[in-house]
Amino acid sequence: AFTPKIEKVFFYDASAGVGSRWTDLTKQLTDRNTGTDSGAHLNALQTGDRVYVACRRQFRGLSADVDGTNGAGTAALVGEYPNMARAWTDLSITDGTRAVASLDQDGLITWTVPTAGWFNGTLKEATGLVAEGEFAPVTDKLFWMRLRTDTNFTDTSVDVDELVALLNAIVTGVTRDNEGFAQVRIASGNKGS
Repeated sequence: AFTPKIEKVFFYDASAGVGSRWTDLTKQLTDRNTGTDSGAHLNALQTGDRVYVACRRQFRGLSADVDGTNGAGTAALVGEYPNMARAWTDLSITDGTRAVASLDQDGLITWTVPTAGWFNGTLKEATGLVAEGEFAPVTDKLFWMRLRTDTNFTDTSVDVDELVALLNAIVTGVTRDNEGFAQVRIASGNKGS
């Protein structure tokens, strides 16, 4: 595939009790063959909440298939990545899911891939201690980014069906006349087609 596989998606609910703040949404947000989605986890997203997304290699954005749209307020998503010092740093995202508020339509959330160093590690290493000493789930070493909102969502119908990572490379076509001719085989992972 031309897009990197999303290895993990975690939702961090800042208002939940210790021991229940972290929810693994990987299957729900990456499974194209079922009707799974983010469920109630993104409803009324609060400023302390986070959505963590990770791939094995650097990626330059996300495609979001939004089902239940954000129809209230003007909240904007903020994207961040952990730098080499493990400090969460602004990605200055371009949010194509935003007409009036973030996640009010399908779209791309893109950024320029950091050149100063993107920390490659576990979620626990990237986040360190979170509220009240609750550690992040144990994961492989990955490139993490997170989304948060600048103001609380007020619409409880927000629902995301799928996230797809965007490739951090330029894919060019070649012909038999060009040096370096190669074949590219494309296969769909969707069993329904």
